[in-house]
Amino acid sequence: GEPMMNAPDLLTVVRSVLCPGLSPEEARLLVAATTPLRTTKGSVVLREGEPGKGLLILVRGTVEVLKAAAGGASRVIATVRAPSVLGEIAFVTDLPHTATVRAHDECEIHLLTKAQFQQLVETESIAAHKLVVAIAQVLARRFHRMDQTLAEVAAQLSEASGDKVTKLERWMLGMWISAG
Repeated sequence: GEPMMNAPDLLTVVRSVLCPGLSPEEARLLVAATTPLRTTKGSVVLREGEPGKGLLILVRGTVEVLKAAAGGASRVIATVRAPSVLGEIAFVTDLPHTATVRAHDECEIHLLTKAQFQQLVETESIAAHKLVVAIAQVLARRFHRMDQTLAEVAAQLSEASGDKVTKLERWMLGMWISAG
């Protein structure tokens, strides 16, 4: 396969995509705190329900996001291409992973564990604070897309079923609001 991305390229990804507000020195601190991971096609990177490993920076490759369905089967709900971040919900909430992430092809991923992040916080690194803001922006974009999709599904159900769906719509809206 291709060689692992070298440090300057990773720095570019971190500064341009993940956290554009970082200075070169802050980006170097953040990159130095990560651990490179190599995955092969089909390997599981994160497993739904397991404790969070940390924040994963997808530098190269494509992953599939799967959710458990009835009967234990999983279905692909999204495909994510590099550059991106994964595991951000578990990283900021201490909740278990909300989905399984499987490598669609060979990927280069860098892991920032909570312990590594905590060390950045304790050294009063501004990079840690800027990273939190960047994660909040990622979460906001993903929730915005989910909100739009939920509204489209509710509209389609209303058109297909008339007033029969109003209870479902109210329940879905209630769940969405209470999750915030």
